[in-house]
Amino acid sequence: MGYKTISPKLARPSSNHFRQSLSQLLAPCPTCNGTISLSASFCPHCGAILQQSSMFQVNNKSPFALLAGAIGTIALTVGTFCPIVSIPLLGGINILHLNDWAGITLLILAAFSLVFLFLQMTRCLFYTGLGSCLLIVYLFYSYYSEKSKAIEEIGQEMADSPFHNIANAAIESVQLEWGIGILIVGSALLISASFITDN
Repeated sequence: MGYKTISPKLARPSSNHFRQSLSQLLAPCPTCNGTISLSASFCPHCGAILQQSSMFQVNNKSPFALLAGAIGTIALTVGTFCPIVSIPLLGGINILHLNDWAGITLLILAAFSLVFLFLQMTRCLFYTGLGSCLLIVYLFYSYYSEKSKAIEEIGQEMADSPFHNIANAAIESVQLEWGIGILIVGSALLISASFITDN
């Protein structure tokens, strides 16, 4: 019994294969609630035209959506290497040095955004933008939580110490830097790009 050889051309995944697999995702029709393909332009059950509904279009070739997504992806990547916290004696610290897994996650989200832009799947930028927004919210929460905790510990452990005010001032001098603003802008642009249409 012989074995068939697989052509290298067939073995390589392409953007068309990726789009075809994505088109097999199902969603309910907004008119009749029947199950339809996420990339369908009309409902096979009731005949409702879905092309006008941007939420059912996976691919979007709007130049404004692609531009916003590209700028957002660049901002998210650059912001990862920009200082987000200023610490006395250490200076500006970027997210990779402050929290390596959070920085790596942002770079992964930026990489996915770049792939979605290459495939002109700007609708999917909503998920990378949302993921980066949630990560930024977590960073804000961690920053204020750790800062409040440090101030409270200093108040308890150094209440009678003459260096109490100095230590408290050192903690208060830890501030957010401009890099966090770039990350916020990048995330907002990615989410905005997912809703931009030519209509």
